[in-house]
Amino acid sequence: MTRLRLGVVSALVVVPLALAGCSTSTAPSGSASASTSAGLSASAYVIGVCGAFQDYANAVKQRQDAFKADGTDIAAVKQSWLDFLDGMIQDTTTLVAKIEALGVPDVSDGQAASSTLKSDFTTLQTDLQKLRDQSADLPTSSPAAFTAAFGPLLKQFQTDMQGFGQDLNQFSGDELDAAFSAAPECAKVNVSTSA
Repeated sequence: MTRLRLGVVSALVVVPLALAGCSTSTAPSGSASASTSAGLSASAYVIGVCGAFQDYANAVKQRQDAFKADGTDIAAVKQSWLDFLDGMIQDTTTLVAKIEALGVPDVSDGQAASSTLKSDFTTLQTDLQKLRDQSADLPTSSPAAFTAAFGPLLKQFQTDMQGFGQDLNQFSGDELDAAFSAAPECAKVNVSTSA
């Protein structure tokens, strides 16, 4: 039986996982749990965002490690890919919920910044769901057929994740930019991708 080798595991999720350097520290006492009606300070908001990204990065790394893109059973490889996407959708849903829970930062353009982040993550959710739906139709008749159909889906996944990564640093406004740069919890956040 032919062994299917897709050679994608290492390149699969070269997404904003440089976020893994972002600390899991919580916001200073009282600030992260402050009422969202008053809004978090710029500092507390970006610390919360970095914490959410860290959790997401850790979850995605675990999904990546569990993904099996190598084997003789094409149906099993396909199922591993579907499981990976299902997990990514779940993790992204959790990320959206965490960002929504942070509310709107108490800065002049806080509403725009919060809305942009939520919109980007919601778009990623939708893109992943579309990819998952398309992946359900991957053929398992032969390694060549599977690989030919899988290639464009993998490319789309990488494109979606690169677009997501490029948006993460786009906090608008001087206050959020300054808070992001000053927060030790966010010091190692680097969302550039090279997939």
